Amino acid sequence: MVNAFIQHILGVGSDSEGFYGDTDAYYGMVEQQGRLTLHLHMLLWIKGCLTPQEIRDKLKAGNKDFEKALIEYLETAHSGDFLSGSMDEVRQRVYGKNEENGTDTHAQQHDPTLYLTSMPPEICQVENCPGCSLCPQATEWMRSFKEEVDNIVLRSNVHSCRVSANSKSVDGNGQPINAPKGCITADGTCAARFPRDLYERTVVDPQDGHIDMKKSEPFINNFSPPLSALMRCNTDTTSLLSGTAVKAVISYVTDYVTKQALKTHQLFTTAYEVLQKQTDEPEDNTKPLNGARRTLLKIVNSLSTKLEIGSPMAAMYLLGHDDHYTSHKFVPFYWRSHVAQVRRETNDERVEIGQFDQKFFIKNNVHDYIHRPVRYEGINLYNWVQGSTKNSRSKSEIKSFKYLLNLFDQPERNDAIILGDMDQLDMPESLKDKGEQALKLIFQRFMREAYQRNHPQFLTHFPSFNRQRFHTIVPNFLGGGLPRSDEGDRDYYCSAMMTLFKPFRHGQDLKKTDENWDGVYNDHTFTDKEQMLMKNFNLRYECLDARDDHSAKRKAAHALAFMSNLHNSANHSLQELDERDSELIKEAVEHGLYDDLWISNEHDMLRRNQEHEMDRILHSAGYFKSNNQDTIANDNVKHNSPTINLSPTAWTNVVKIARDAVLKSFRVQSNSKDEMNQLNGLPGTHTKATVEMVRLLDAKYFLNDYQAKTPKAQSLINRAVRKHQLNNDQERAFRIIANHA
Repeated sequence: MVNAFIQHILGVGSDSEGFYGDTDAYYGMVEQQGRLTLHLHMLLWIKGCLTPQEIRDKLKAGNKDFEKALIEYLETAHSGDFLSGSMDEVRQRVYGKNEENGTDTHAQQHDPTLYLTSMPPEICQVENCPGCSLCPQATEWMRSFKEEVDNIVLRSNVHSCRVSANSKSVDGNGQPINAPKGCITADGTCAARFPRDLYERTVVDPQDGHIDMKKSEPFINNFSPPLSALMRCNTDTTSLLSGTAVKAVISYVTDYVTKQALKTHQLFTTAYEVLQKQTDEPEDNTKPLNGARRTLLKIVNSLSTKLEIGSPMAAMYLLGHDDHYTSHKFVPFYWRSHVAQVRRETNDERVEIGQFDQKFFIKNNVHDYIHRPVRYEGINLYNWVQGSTKNSRSKSEIKSFKYLLNLFDQPERNDAIILGDMDQLDMPESLKDKGEQALKLIFQRFMREAYQRNHPQFLTHFPSFNRQRFHTIVPNFLGGGLPRSDEGDRDYYCSAMMTLFKPFRHGQDLKKTDENWDGVYNDHTFTDKEQMLMKNFNLRYECLDARDDHSAKRKAAHALAFMSNLHNSANHSLQELDERDSELIKEAVEHGLYDDLWISNEHDMLRRNQEHEMDRILHSAGYFKSNNQDTIANDNVKHNSPTINLSPTAWTNVVKIARDAVLKSFRVQSNSKDEMNQLNGLPGTHTKATVEMVRLLDAKYFLNDYQAKTPKAQSLINRAVRKHQLNNDQERAFRIIANHA
């Protein structure tokens, strides 16, 4: 079914374009829902499509022809409305009562999701046809098609908001109710963000280029009518083209499509639990390997249960069907080892140990590139990863290569490592009937294909290169994300890009000793393709930034709506506020949305006096700076007290967040620097250095009889000890801290 969708709907591998245009690439993942049914998430790239920023710039510039063509394409590709009327009209036609005999119309109909759609009739090719037998058939088929699509959409695409069943709810027999999870949150909004905003027509915001598609039905997502008709099930279609939030959406969708089934901590927890159980079992010292195998088998079995794979997905794997569909192939690329080689840095590279002729050697992809054949001299690293493949020679070819090397080439001293013993002097059977000229041609072919001599697999392997692989192969960057171009270590970014896009064999080929990376980067001329790739490298970080910003704005708006609803409610039970409510309150406080929700209340004079006294103490201790001391002593200051009820957990979060904000904002200040300097025996003009040097302390600094630097300071310390009646341990700790201060 998926392959048919890719071929016939997307047009991949067919002679005609797909429904959405000429498909350039696709990436799809199969996933199971909570009900264990399988569904597919797929990203499409249309050939010739502009970038989101380019589309946005054209729309903001007021290009009306482009805007008209874009809107026409989008409205043709997907819709957010029923095709043959409103939802009420469609529901009446599908589920309504027959007015003549009162029978249920739905009972007389076939469910369109259970049978295939009818084939379209032959289309009349005459422009402005005055009338023929084909035109009425096409008109009737189109009317039937629209009604059928609306029937499918009504059955499968309409969202219904519901509240989750209480975990303590029971039915009439006292059994717990096992109901599906609802979408209504604690503040009464839908987690799926229904209902959708409605628009009478498709509009473009000239300020930011955002496109709001025409929509008159608030409880259905956008869908493609031909796709719904062919798939006969729920399908959603979203266009990621323009607007300020599109980068955030790209990041959300990409993370969702490529998400892992199990988190890393779940994997380690499962392995840990199995190993803990193994400690109770007796060890079999005679067969330790069998015990290790049993342990690994138990870990795998435990992970299988954690995966919670449903029977449809298990059947999919057993039948040999794919769980992902891609138009391109991905090759692993450990880019950091190449950059480290260029920068002359030492780091832990991902290496493998190879063996040939009882000799061991290190093999990695760095050797494959820097020791590539001379005929590939001008190929940069990125293209090499895309277009190259590594091939191994057969035993007979290796023996022939050895023989020809000794025959026509003067071996260097280190060639003994490659050639091994002298059995290569015996002419292989495949070369015995060849003349000298033929042997030279065979040797030249070997040398033309081979890696350079310093490559550890010079004798046994050779590379091939095919530029056609550029269209189907994508490097999968491993070992961490590429550096950013707009922030971070500029020097490292320039060296990484030069390593990828300028051919080299040694670091000196990219940068001389007296040059810097930023300079050679600016002097190098990158091709249009390379500039596009660098821009796309950074697009990932732009999407992540946009996602974080978009998420913060959504959370802030959600928190404000929650607090407003909470404030407007006359009676709120403490039990109605759970941990999620506390998180919303946290968002409100962090974004400064809580200030307008306090209401003045003066009925508690005792509380006011206590707060006022705390203000006095904090100001006198230097925690708050104030140029007007009269303000501190003003008894007419009004204190705002909340009149809303929150749960203890919610108030704890409010107090904690406010406390953290205060601690971050203030710096302890002294009311009198002269007085502080006097206590420490320093001149009044002394200014504390920004950075203090480490200084040695005498051992008696930690003893009870240590005296402060000045008598006045010692008197303050002694008075504090007596006033608060400190015990021995408390006094010792207090004196160490006070002497240090």
